[in-house]
Amino acid sequence: MPPPFSELSEFSFARLSVPSAALHGWGLMVDEKQKNKNDILNANNEPILVGIQTCLEMVFPDRETRPSFRTFADWKQRRYFPSVKIGKRVFLEPAKVRAALERRFEIQAVDVR
Repeated sequence: MPPPFSELSEFSFARLSVPSAALHGWGLMVDEKQKNKNDILNANNEPILVGIQTCLEMVFPDRETRPSFRTFADWKQRRYFPSVKIGKRVFLEPAKVRAALERRFEIQAVDVR
């Protein structure tokens, strides 16, 4: 017997392409964190640590224009942004990743007179 919807992990809901309003219409509970998945900081403005795939989805919310997982992992390996390694697991702080990528890749406008 599959677990009830309330016990499904955040990862499972991340793969759903159904709007949260539709889920509420079906009587399903939507986790508050999942509803605000694209928020880089939580409600208390405290930094959060997430996995590589989740961070990629949070920093680049548009699926069509986001870099590939391989590219993002390569940037991590080249230390373009900070990461936290605990044992074998690697965690990223989306706010720091975004700030580091902006510092590294942002092109300043030139004032043409």
